[in-house]
Amino acid sequence: MDYGQLDEIAEPLSEHWARRMGENVHELVAPIWEGSILPSLKANALAGNWTGEEFRGRCVRAIGLTIDLFDALHNNARGDFTSNDEKPRYYWIHQRFDMLRTNDAKRGISIDKDEMLRVAADYLSHPEIRTNAFDWLLLDAIVFAELDAFAHFVLLIAGF
Repeated sequence: MDYGQLDEIAEPLSEHWARRMGENVHELVAPIWEGSILPSLKANALAGNWTGEEFRGRCVRAIGLTIDLFDALHNNARGDFTSNDEKPRYYWIHQRFDMLRTNDAKRGISIDKDEMLRVAADYLSHPEIRTNAFDWLLLDAIVFAELDAFAHFVLLIAGF
């Protein structure tokens, strides 16, 4: 396999998922998928001498988890928004922890911890699709979610 053959396999998959996600979600997921995760999978395919079917199957699983993680990080991405401030503006960026903004949807995120941990478990059960970019996304988001949840609990106990 070479990069051209991998592109021939990946392009229709990416187009299919783009249509399925919808334009608003696709514009946030595409930079992560096309800029980090897919190139890493291609490099892994070449280094591991994957067949076309192995590459295709691993891409399907990886993009599905990429979208699932987006949904877990942006529980507010579907449906009506009470304000434009709550609308997701990015896939994920490192969050500055602010104890006074716990559970604030205006940050552009609304994390569903259970769903995020389900995505992490599924991802970790498939080492063949692991990439540094996805590892970082999961770790950074999980650490932030735990800090945010703990701070929210402390504020509730303190009566804020």
